[in-house]
Amino acid sequence: MQSQILEAKKVCFYYPDAPDNLILKDISFYVSEGQALGILGPNGGGKTTLLKILVGLMAPSNGTLELKGKSVKNLKELHGPKIGYVPQLAALNTILPVRIKDFVSFGKINSVQKEQVTNVLELVGLQGKEDKQFSELSGGEKKRAQLAKALVSGPFLLVLDEPTAGLDSIGQDQLLELLAKLRADFNTAVIIVDHNINQIIKHCDKILCLNKTSHWHEDKDYLTKSVLESIYHCEFEHLLLHEKESVDMDKKLHHHHFCDKDHDEEDH
Repeated sequence: MQSQILEAKKVCFYYPDAPDNLILKDISFYVSEGQALGILGPNGGGKTTLLKILVGLMAPSNGTLELKGKSVKNLKELHGPKIGYVPQLAALNTILPVRIKDFVSFGKINSVQKEQVTNVLELVGLQGKEDKQFSELSGGEKKRAQLAKALVSGPFLLVLDEPTAGLDSIGQDQLLELLAKLRADFNTAVIIVDHNINQIIKHCDKILCLNKTSHWHEDKDYLTKSVLESIYHCEFEHLLLHEKESVDMDKKLHHHHFCDKDHDEEDH
């Protein structure tokens, strides 16, 4: 039986100067070792706020969080290296004048950490590039470097915010298959926020539908069209069209694979 890694119980969040404007209300869910939980919902629905609470960057206004059975108000008190976080790439300074190995290791390397950095770079497919500048990487490679940074401490939970943004469908599959390998080989639990509904449903075990409140939380096999329509407040066909337009825009703007350098349009 899989042991439970993280559980949220009636988590709420509001800013102190606006207590009546709830950003999150009574959010409850759990994820067990080796599982992938996908979080879906419209923009402004509180997804990124929830992730920041889960990694200790923000504290919930109400509710509790349990990490491996230990209850805390703010996960920053507990998690240390136990939770790996991959923020949106746009949140990073992507022209950082730093080598990949320093980016991954936080700039502090002893002999043990050097081996760990080497191992995670190999795991994500960046072996041999540790002395390359982060700013010289393609979009897909930057995603891999972010993932390596999150993995170097050996976390038992990975939290990822829009990890497939800017990747074409091949790159998305490569990223999500790598996450599946981490789950299978190391029993790592994974929580993913992403705009790509089809990819989330394909690669995650459980789904949390979030729009300020938790509209639905269950095994993905029970997710229905009506649930998605209720949370996004639009017809399912319109939702899929909007998703396709969003993915097409990502490809037009970035057009990378997860593992390769940038590609020109004629390469595909």
